[in-house]
Amino acid sequence: MLPEQIILVTKPNTSRRAYATFAVRWPEMVAKLVVSAPLIKFNNLAKGQLIEHLVNELVGDIDRIIFYPEKGFQIEQEIPSCVMEAYLRLKKAGYSDHAIIIKS
Repeated sequence: MLPEQIILVTKPNTSRRAYATFAVRWPEMVAKLVVSAPLIKFNNLAKGQLIEHLVNELVGDIDRIIFYPEKGFQIEQEIPSCVMEAYLRLKKAGYSDHAIIIKS
């Protein structure tokens, strides 16, 4: 028996990645999926860590939204131009601790 509804709970900054991964693994269940995350302000997400660590994680999340679809790990998602511009500026500024290393 299949579930009537699936609730996926994650951190606010990883909800898109969680959805994209779920959609690859169980595409037939996406219509039953609800992705939820606690409503936490940005500064509260970084509690107990440096803001720089959170920014590195966010940059890494965008890396994965960009590169994981070609590996079959996630569905493709549109990235708004303002997000892409911020991502590129942050990566250029050195926020790459969580970045994917591309091997040639």
